[in-house]
Parts: sequence; C-alpha cells; structure tokens
Amino acid sequence: MANWAELSNGLLAFFLVHGHYGFILVLCRVLGSLQNVELIYSINYDKKELLRFNSTENKVAAYTEYAMKWADDFNKKPEWLHMEAEKAIADCKRFGQLYLPEVEKTVKPEVTVRSVRQASGKNPAMLICSAYDFYPKPIKLTWMRDDKEVTTDVTSTEELADGDWYYQIHSHLEYFPKPGEKISCVVEHASSHKPMIYDLAYYYCSLVLLDSFILVGIPTIPTHWVVGYQWQFYLTASSRLSGRILCIP
Repeated sequence: MANWAELSNGLLAFFLVHGHYGFILVLCRVLGSLQNVELIYSINYDKKELLRFNSTENKVAAYTEYAMKWADDFNKKPEWLHMEAEKAIADCKRFGQLYLPEVEKTVKPEVTVRSVRQASGKNPAMLICSAYDFYPKPIKLTWMRDDKEVTTDVTSTEELADGDWYYQIHSHLEYFPKPGEKISCVVEHASSHKPMIYDLAYYYCSLVLLDSFILVGIPTIPTHWVVGYQWQFYLTASSRLSGRILCIP
C-alpha cells in the first residue's frame, strides 16, 4: 500500500494567443506524515512539461532544449531555491492539516464468502468473495485452499466506485470440492495492518420434521446452500409431512 498522499497546493493557468496554453502546478507530496513533505513545482506549456523543481533534490530539471537555460539559471542559486521551497512547504503543511485527515481516512471492508454454483458432473463449483464499503480504493483479494494460494481459475472485478467515496470488489473461484478441505479468501487493505482471512463456513445441518421431530443429519454442507430451504416429502399418496432444514455451526 502507498504510504504517501498528494495535495495540490496551487494551479496557475495562463492563456496565450493562437490557442497556446500553459500552466504551473504546485504539488505537495506527504511522505508518511506532515513532518516529511516534498514539494514539486512544474511549469507546462502546450501539453509539454518544461521545468520541474523537486525540493528533495533542491534542483530544477529541464525537459526541453528551450528550458535548459532557465534550469541552469535557477540551479546557480541553490540557497534561494531552498528558501523559496521552505516557504511553499510551510503552506503545504497548513493545507495538509486541514485536508490530510480525510485523505488518510480508512474504512475496513465488509467481506462475505459464499457459493454461487454447485459442482455438477464436469462443471466446477463457483465461490464468490465480495468486499463492500471500503476506503481507500487499493485492495487485494487472494484465494487459499488448505493454506495454499490459488492462482488458477480465479477472476476478479476491478474496484467499483459506489458513488459515496466507498468501493466494492468481487472475486470468483471455480473449483471441484474435496472432502474436508479449507477454503479462505484473504483480504489485504490499508484499514488493517495484517491480512484479513475469511473462511468458507461449513455447518452441520439437520432436517427437522414438524410433525414427528425426526432428525436426519447431513454433515459438511455450506450454509448458504440449505439455510431457510423449505421442503416437503410424501410418505404415501394420502399422508404428507413438511419441515425445514436447520444448520448448527
């Protein structure tokens, strides 16, 4: 995860005749905290960057032959460059104290792991790991089977904006189930200092007959396949029992 933030401290645009356009960009790069701020000062003209000053190097770089003389003149005055940079960095820090708390805000994702398709013949089962309502945007989802990373048969969406500063992402895993195996979705995000691991939960489920209270055990069936499933079966043509499936962790 990136440990820096960029704050635009100023943008001065100017127009010239015949449609030519230029602008000056002042950028504050906060490296970890406001105690370590780097200033970038860039002069651009007609979609080309002419000059760039970096306070860490205390030097002006030229990107066109035309701008080389300007850069040479500036670099002959290192003390003046440093003094002017310190003034701008002080402004950056004041600006950052107002807005950086929002930039550094993190929100932990809400994660679900569930089945969307059961295996049938040669067709594999499919799981989905979904992370909702997280911030900032960068996030990584990884599938694990018995604590080993899965690198095949995995497809993921990009981070999708919710329109309210938060994001969501979904990752699918196709696989053929094995008895007793452990499947997990590992989520890495700035809101947590360590990877967050979410296991696919298995439950012991029973058929509860409402009329006779007979229990029939069905072990190791994923919860979402059976919880709330209403069922009926016939003993004879004229006698019928009904019930539902209950699952216990």
